[in-house]
Amino acid sequence: IHTHTYIYTYIHTHTHTCYAGAPDIFTAVAALNGPDDFALLLSGLIGASVFISTVVLGTIILVSNVTRDTIDRLDFIRDVTAYILVVALVVYVCFDEQIKLYEAILFPLFYLSYIGVVVALGYIRKWRSKHMKRTTFFVEDYDLHAGVDEPNNGSSIVERIQQTLKPTPEQADRVVLDGLTWPKGEHIAVKFQWFVEWPMSLLRWLSIPPCYHGGHWSEWHRWFAVTSPIPMMILLVVICRSYWAGFTVDLGGDFPLFALLMIIGFLLSIVLFFLVSSKQPHWIMQIVLGVAAFVMSIAWMYLIANEVVSLMQAMGLLFGVDTAILGLTVLAIGNSVGDWVADTAVARAGKPGMGVASCFGSPLLNDVLGLSISLLVTFATRSGHTFIFDIHLSSFNEVKLSWIILAISLVSTLTVFVVSRFNPPRWYGVSLIYLYVVFMVFSVLDEANIVPMHFA
Repeated sequence: IHTHTYIYTYIHTHTHTCYAGAPDIFTAVAALNGPDDFALLLSGLIGASVFISTVVLGTIILVSNVTRDTIDRLDFIRDVTAYILVVALVVYVCFDEQIKLYEAILFPLFYLSYIGVVVALGYIRKWRSKHMKRTTFFVEDYDLHAGVDEPNNGSSIVERIQQTLKPTPEQADRVVLDGLTWPKGEHIAVKFQWFVEWPMSLLRWLSIPPCYHGGHWSEWHRWFAVTSPIPMMILLVVICRSYWAGFTVDLGGDFPLFALLMIIGFLLSIVLFFLVSSKQPHWIMQIVLGVAAFVMSIAWMYLIANEVVSLMQAMGLLFGVDTAILGLTVLAIGNSVGDWVADTAVARAGKPGMGVASCFGSPLLNDVLGLSISLLVTFATRSGHTFIFDIHLSSFNEVKLSWIILAISLVSTLTVFVVSRFNPPRWYGVSLIYLYVVFMVFSVLDEANIVPMHFA
């Protein structure tokens, strides 16, 4: 997916920024096809939360200087407490083996309340700082590459990101299409990766219209934008009409729906041919192309999430492995590796507070929206307003164990940080990683029936 269409939830508070990725949510939506898949959905979401709250947080404590000077204490307590309440709410809703429509709506309402608290605290801080008339000048933003003690000359994070996106003089003379242009001068491993990914990169460029950003626009970008409507229609048919079955749908006769969409796509291409130039597009066209790129990026993530879930289910049937354990391992770790790399890099670059905050803000969003959207989609596509499942199945053993481990990690983290006055010792980082190793060992032993676990 193009770099300008990455989807994140951006929550900027007084001293930190939380990032949460959308792929976890789309994977959760794709995983829930019925009551038998509910364990897979929960194991993927809660398993990722366990990984982030143990391995990722433990790594940040080990590789960076997490102290009371780099963490906003009030924000930390707020985020961890909110996350503990979310976990408690999930357990409470699932405990009676049925989830009603109003219970599914509770999760986004809770998250909106959390956002309201974040915004309210921000306004209170601004009001206090305005009326206290402090003479001390605080610089909150620092250069991510220079360290925590070097100021960034007043530039904001957004300005620094825009600065890094500007093309170098060498790139300005050469049209670079991400994923399509040959990586000249790169390592052989990068070139091999480019060769493997090239077919998918071409499909993404054909179906996701490029947007004008940072001066990156050329005749190639124009032609990809002009030809994108027809591939967009094909992809939407594949997603919205049960994959290839959508090509057999007729419109009350012998005229297929697919042919109508191809005509519409062709007409849109003609319109774009005359409206989009090889120079900087008009600002209205920039908005149109940006919205289309946003929608198609979501479509691609939903399509890939469906394929990942289907592949896991096939692996479970082929090797006789419960899908819940696959959700705790393959799905959870796969969705969390990006958080691990990004949060650790931010912490090592002098922003440990931001990395710690992301360890709670990201899984909180994923759990709340992943579970609620999945259930709301199920209610919308099926009759009835109650989702019934059997929590006593063996596939829920790993889910229950993940609830216990997640509760232990959150409560212990809150306790250790408060007792140590927000100067967590490095041994606690090792303990968190060790806790995750123990969790994985017992999950695998239970799946292999070596040490079977029985929960009430």
